[in-house]
Amino acid sequence: MGQDASMRGVLLGLAVLLQACAAGPMASGGLLPSSALVPEGTPGVVFLREQRKAEPELSEARRAEAGCALAQVWGLVRGVDEVGARVEVRFWARGGALTLLSHRTTGGQERAAPVDETAFSKRFQGLLVSYVGERTGEVIFTLHRERSAWSVDFRASSDVPQPPEAKTQPVRREGVSVETYAAVTRVAGEMVRLMGGPSGRDASFIATVTLDDDGVSGWEAGSHEGTGREVGSAARERLQGELIQALLPFTHGVGPREVRLTLRGNHRPGESTAIWRVAVAETLHPESPSGEDAELIAEYRALHESILREWREEVADSARLALSIGAEELAFWVIGGVVAHGAGIVLEVVAPKLVQILLRGGARARGWLSTLLQRLPSAERKAFESLWKKVDLRRAGSLSKAEERELSRLAKRLEELIGAPLSSDEKRDFREMARTSFRQLHPELAEAMKLGKRGLYEIHHRRPLEYAHLLLGEDINARNNLVAVSQPVHRRINILWTKFRNGRGVSEVSAEEVSQMAEIVDRHFQRWYDVLYDSQSTSALDTATEMALRDIEKLLAKG
Repeated sequence: MGQDASMRGVLLGLAVLLQACAAGPMASGGLLPSSALVPEGTPGVVFLREQRKAEPELSEARRAEAGCALAQVWGLVRGVDEVGARVEVRFWARGGALTLLSHRTTGGQERAAPVDETAFSKRFQGLLVSYVGERTGEVIFTLHRERSAWSVDFRASSDVPQPPEAKTQPVRREGVSVETYAAVTRVAGEMVRLMGGPSGRDASFIATVTLDDDGVSGWEAGSHEGTGREVGSAARERLQGELIQALLPFTHGVGPREVRLTLRGNHRPGESTAIWRVAVAETLHPESPSGEDAELIAEYRALHESILREWREEVADSARLALSIGAEELAFWVIGGVVAHGAGIVLEVVAPKLVQILLRGGARARGWLSTLLQRLPSAERKAFESLWKKVDLRRAGSLSKAEERELSRLAKRLEELIGAPLSSDEKRDFREMARTSFRQLHPELAEAMKLGKRGLYEIHHRRPLEYAHLLLGEDINARNNLVAVSQPVHRRINILWTKFRNGRGVSEVSAEEVSQMAEIVDRHFQRWYDVLYDSQSTSALDTATEMALRDIEKLLAKG
């Protein structure tokens, strides 16, 4: 194998490990309809091995890529209803894989008639098949809005260097996961609350969204002017929908990256007030490294993409969990700081419940296992990670008998913790970790709220810590389970959960009921999530509490 090759494998493995520990949730879990840019399918066992696609699979993957690109473009243009408007969409194409690089929209002059989606889809998909095919390079579609249709111009260039986030192999999946959709929806909602309405054509708002694979890590507001005009709920919902459609296509890229959104005030024909329009959305490309660093990074990205593709396609193989390692082929399955590497045999040393949850998908389970490991004493946690890192699945003798017994003992400890409620000390620790996570993602908002400084704001777990043991495979401290709320809001939410708790004995509560209860709270209190509290909203808060209590009574009445 050679010392240089082994060292290179170690470096790549460390890169993957560091990447995974910093990454957000990946695609897995429940799925939404493809019309909303989300896919079909169910999660499966992760089997990470670089493989050449058979021709039928390759054709299917290319069709899925074309269908996904079509859905992305339709999502961008369907709300543009001005004659003379123009939408430019840039993709990177390689072997049938299509990665969105940017889109730009300019307005028109007069209101247009609706466009038939079926006719548009049929024509544009034909262009995708005819013009893209197996082409490698940048492809640009420029769509011109006519009275009742879209005309399309196409051009391509092979002189542009491949961007780092571009896929190199087509993926047999359309859309995004529920987790990704929820994260994008949340970011869009946060932007809408900050922006308000534009004062006129000169209004502008710039924001940078941080992505990592399918995950949304956070966002920051940039320069803005002419923002904050009071608008109605219909306008807010319309803007949030436009932001969602603008951002979702970028979640199909690979690796960490930033997407910059530029919104401008726009006067639609026949309307007296301005609205926001996403004028430009583009992936930012910092200066590329050179020399040996560039070669190593390129190899790492190729490895990372192959792993990510397997996750996205959610390949099921009931006998295998992870992978292969060698001078020419390296794959790590990284989950919560633990690395399993070798030649695809079942991890028989760990407990069955633990394995069953991990088999739901490495990325989704990463945060859950990380949380579970935090419940072990520090010495046991370090021992578990150290032993797991030594497991070489290519050889049965990679651990001594004593090490196998110790790993089995520690795995059994984790198995016992899976169904055990959190202790008071553990809840305290997880609350502090939640505050730390929120501060890192939203430093300005956390500072304004004086979060964790005996101020008026606290982090609320949408699904409470006391029910964490029921939510198997779910990271209780995942970002989508955390919201910052004021103390008045938090007190009322606590009233609701107390009502639920008193109506259901702890032993009688199911994970489904906890999720239903969280949905009730979200439905009535979401407007107060992650925003500074307005003291004049006390009356609205009381009304929301009463309505939520009635919904809880209905939930409890179901038995």
